[in-house]
Amino acid sequence: MSVWIDENNKRINIHRISAQKSLNMPKSVSPTELSTAEEQFIYGTTNENKEWLKDYGKKNNRWGNKPEIHMLNDFNALMVYLMTENYEKSIEYRENDKEGNSQFDN
Repeated sequence: MSVWIDENNKRINIHRISAQKSLNMPKSVSPTELSTAEEQFIYGTTNENKEWLKDYGKKNNRWGNKPEIHMLNDFNALMVYLMTENYEKSIEYRENDKEGNSQFDN
């Protein structure tokens, strides 16, 4: 059912979460550009053609062309995304503080 919902609503931002049998915690992650990290997590790849990502990227890369049975291993991509987001917020906070702006909207 979730595959049908995902494939028949390509214009809606749907993020299916697979049942994880095991999680492989990465030993280290490095921040990257936030949009790149987000695309890697959501679609399993990056591409300048955003329409291709929405229409084909998720099924081809994230779900390995087998969305019903593919063993998803996106924990590393999630960790990179979260660390990148945290890193960018830290930089933004530091820049605001340097400018004398002590208020920060997270």
